[in-house]
Amino acid sequence: MARRRLKRPVCPNCETPLPAHANFCPNCGQENHSHTRPFGHLLYEFVESITHFDAKLWATLKAIVTRPGQFVVDFVSDRRARYVPPARLYVFVSVIFFLLVNKYVDKGLESNSYRDRAAEMYGPNADYFTLGGLYGSGATQVRTTPTTLNRTLTAALDATQKFPIYYDTNADPKGIEALRQLKAMKPGQLDSLVREFYQGEDFNPGLSSHFREMVRQLPDRLPARYYRTKIAERLVPIGQLVNEARLDSLSYLEDIYLPFLLTDSTGTQSLKDIKTASDGQLLDIYRLSHPILAGQEKNVLADMRRLLPMLPDTHSLRKSEGVEYTLVSGSKPMRFDNDSIMKATIRQTRYMRDDDVLRLIEKYSGGSTANWSWWQKVFVVRSIRQSARLSENVSGMRGENVQQLIHVMVKYISWTMFLLMPIVAFMLLILYYRRQKFYYEHLIFSVHLHTVFFLIFSLCLLIAYYTHWDTVLFIGLLLGYIYLLLAQKRTYGQGWVRTILKFGLFTFLYGAIFALATTVVSVLGFLNF
Repeated sequence: MARRRLKRPVCPNCETPLPAHANFCPNCGQENHSHTRPFGHLLYEFVESITHFDAKLWATLKAIVTRPGQFVVDFVSDRRARYVPPARLYVFVSVIFFLLVNKYVDKGLESNSYRDRAAEMYGPNADYFTLGGLYGSGATQVRTTPTTLNRTLTAALDATQKFPIYYDTNADPKGIEALRQLKAMKPGQLDSLVREFYQGEDFNPGLSSHFREMVRQLPDRLPARYYRTKIAERLVPIGQLVNEARLDSLSYLEDIYLPFLLTDSTGTQSLKDIKTASDGQLLDIYRLSHPILAGQEKNVLADMRRLLPMLPDTHSLRKSEGVEYTLVSGSKPMRFDNDSIMKATIRQTRYMRDDDVLRLIEKYSGGSTANWSWWQKVFVVRSIRQSARLSENVSGMRGENVQQLIHVMVKYISWTMFLLMPIVAFMLLILYYRRQKFYYEHLIFSVHLHTVFFLIFSLCLLIAYYTHWDTVLFIGLLLGYIYLLLAQKRTYGQGWVRTILKFGLFTFLYGAIFALATTVVSVLGFLNF
């Protein structure tokens, strides 16, 4: 669209006389165009400027999509008028990209905050179970020769095993009401329930029918390990009896509990009874931890039989060794009697002076902080306090703190990406030193490369945001690598062998630098959010 200028005979800036055809002042360079015109004319100019920008933008996008690297070739060859300048395009695209990143993260955090709100609705007696925990990890693994039912249930459980089903441990200690409501849900309600808790993970709607089949087979009450039993037994995790490394081949039994008599301090009689149990008794023992899905009885029984020779003859349950809180790598950890004491102590550090925090560290670690450097003291104290902020769960504060942390890290990473561009250009200068190109040519390629990656991932984030198909982000990464290879080939004009070798070296070096920079900014973001 041709621009319609409203010209003056004299430049209002420097009072130089202007010829009738002059669009700019030859003395000071100011545009020969008056803006003191009616609003209708200003509106016309606004539409005109947008249309003019779009023409360049579409020409730039066309070159980017159809001919990787041609934008850089044309720009360094001074064929620039048809394109949006690389720096301007980068700023425009990067703003959109990081806005989408924040939106995508917020959507995932909304699911987490919903979990917190759902738990708060049940009060302090809230607890939850997951389908993965209810059925056991073995139900999620494909067998060597699975039946059709096992295959479909495996697929369903793989896709939906993580989301929680809440229940009140006082009013509904055995989960009877929670299970009844879940089994009574209609198909659409079940799908909505899964999506509500899914945290942005890849959920395939095609698995809904299999998921509903699995829900249909839910037991009438939770297994014994989910509530306090009144029988004269204690449930012992299998990991306390058998080395967990030996359980790898027993996929159905990785997280079961075995019943021990309360009067059997060494477990001798309990272990003897388990080893001589019948097939039906072994299945009943398994059901104390997990219900058995249709078609799984033979698999569960086979694993139970393989487990028996691994069990010891006697076993005195080892006492709790407490929990540890690692301050920084290489330092002595803080030791607490249990998890509750640890969390309460860490939370208190938010309201303590630095010296008091250091004395607290010495008390629970058994070491001295006297020889620590100033930086080490500041880093450790601030890390503990920030960890306390993230663990805070009063009126939804934990979700807000996590959201604030992630937004700060996104901001830091955006700065990192900007600072990486000249470093990337320097890497390209070394890789293509014999091509005798100026540094600014490599810098333009670096800016263009980051712009393209942001464009690709912006599109992928939009797809993932609205379709819950997170795999598209991995596809976007592959497309970005393919584009980089093609752009290197066209921009630097070398053969395929050299291009592929330099592509591999370049991506390796860039990945290492990016990982290092991301680690640094993540630590800084954590300490300063």
